[in-house]
Amino acid sequence: FDHHSVLVIPSGYESIDDWVVELFKEIKEHKLSLSDIKDIEKFLFDMRFSEIYTLAEFVCESNKIPLSKDNSLEFEFIRVTDKYNLEQIYNIFNYKAIYTTSILYKMGTSDNSFNSIRKDKIFTKNIGYFITRIDQKNPDQQYSKALPLSWENSEFEQFVSAHIIGSAEKWDRLTPKQIISRWLDAVEYDIEG
Repeated sequence: FDHHSVLVIPSGYESIDDWVVELFKEIKEHKLSLSDIKDIEKFLFDMRFSEIYTLAEFVCESNKIPLSKDNSLEFEFIRVTDKYNLEQIYNIFNYKAIYTTSILYKMGTSDNSFNSIRKDKIFTKNIGYFITRIDQKNPDQQYSKALPLSWENSEFEQFVSAHIIGSAEKWDRLTPKQIISRWLDAVEYDIEG
């Protein structure tokens, strides 16, 4: 498979470096509109949602837990996306994975009637019960767990943190709302225009 691509530099620029410098300058100087802010919020939510899926898959694969990717799982993800950061979510998933593997073991060794329970739904139900209990008891008291060693922060996150927000803070410990708040604190915006 042989592939060749050509990058066409817009007219008015002598080199790709000149164009990249000008593009970066435009990004830094751009005043965000309300539409831009909504687009950023949606993008951050979608990005975080994808990261949560990745963490759930990782935890379930590591613990040999079947997982049904359905509306009930997405509902639980929606419940945690704005409330908890990635490290807190990862902690919840690991904590409930221990309980889920225990239930799956009992299902496999017991003569009791577990036939009506779908194994691929147990992890989702355990997460849901736990989130409800946390919300009712003390939503501010949350524990975190460092993300897996294989976890890599996106180029987008690193670029925005370093060059737009102006910090070296990783987003693992921030919710999407906290990220957008830091972003808006660092740039100019016009919500009326």
